[in-house]
Amino acid sequence: MSQASTKQLVQRVLFGIGLTSILVAVVVGLVHAVSVEHRLPAVRPPSYFHNVESMLANEKYVRAIDQLWLAIAMQPRDGDIKRLLEAIASARETKQLDPLQCDEYEAKAWKTLLRINAQALVSAEVFFKLGSAQLRIGNSELSAARSNIERAIQLRPRFPQALANLARVLIRMDKRGLAGRHLQAARSMDPNLPLVRLAQQEYEGRLGP
Repeated sequence: MSQASTKQLVQRVLFGIGLTSILVAVVVGLVHAVSVEHRLPAVRPPSYFHNVESMLANEKYVRAIDQLWLAIAMQPRDGDIKRLLEAIASARETKQLDPLQCDEYEAKAWKTLLRINAQALVSAEVFFKLGSAQLRIGNSELSAARSNIERAIQLRPRFPQALANLARVLIRMDKRGLAGRHLQAARSMDPNLPLVRLAQQEYEGRLGP
């Protein structure tokens, strides 16, 4: 091989190495940028907060719920979930949404809170409210309702509302004997609670399996 050919070959190798280095640097830079962007919290413009507050103040609860769901989908936050639950309760009260849709939204909101907030995982109230929403949804959610309400009772054994709703779930699952035991436990704690009285009425008005 001539000296000129050797020189050209060396130049090509060096060029290839340089090009490869540049490509690697570009890729590393892009990965770093994406990683940093992923870690940074999404900054919501002031108009977002103003719009949601304006919708709530003007009782446009369905629009507020839609806006809050979008925000939660981008980056779920405890504060947005709390406002969402309040908007759902207001939409239910003003009949802007049908009860089943409210229950489905509420269950989804509590599930989201459990997913993002470690403290919620040890909250009997959160599991109770999720299970209660699932109970209202109906037969398709009864197993999940039972599981979540039982978790609430594990976290707070003296929880008559949860015991009453667990009895109501079990009545619908045709487990009358077990329902009666939970109902009796709830009645021994507070027989005058509305949920306890409701569970008693359902227990007395439904035949066993």
